Amino acid sequence: MNENERGVTLIELLAVVSIISIIGVVIWGVFFQGIQYSQKSFSKNFMIQETNIILTNLIKNHQTVKSYDIENPSCKIVIKSRLTADPTVYETVEYSHPKICINLEIKQADGSVIKSKSNIIPSQASGDTTLTIIASDKVDPANKVSIEAQLYRLKGADY
Repeated sequence: MNENERGVTLIELLAVVSIISIIGVVIWGVFFQGIQYSQKSFSKNFMIQETNIILTNLIKNHQTVKSYDIENPSCKIVIKSRLTADPTVYETVEYSHPKICINLEIKQADGSVIKSKSNIIPSQASGDTTLTIIASDKVDPANKVSIEAQLYRLKGADY
């Protein structure tokens, strides 16, 4: 071998390749962890928006209609509002989403829990009613949002 020859030995080449591989794996992991966190955050914000829409509509419904039925079958909410004294005439609104499971719990002022299928007459309510809407991601059930609000009606108001 000549002393003037310059080159890279196999050991040096393997060392460089292994260092670059380790750095690549770390960067790859951080990149995908960031994407996963971004998707989870996006999903949580979307669930918050959906529950706020449902909550706003339920509060408005509670304050303005004579009575309504509320049902909560598997991951959706169905509201049948009676706009007149005729019990056969009602308007149905359904809240559901293919990626979100939506559940609710209603507690009256006396602490009793209203079942998932109930007839609610706001003018006969014995005080404020607490409504809790729970939305969870169907893909990742640990990713969930819970929003609680008071359903109220002005005293003496008959709509």
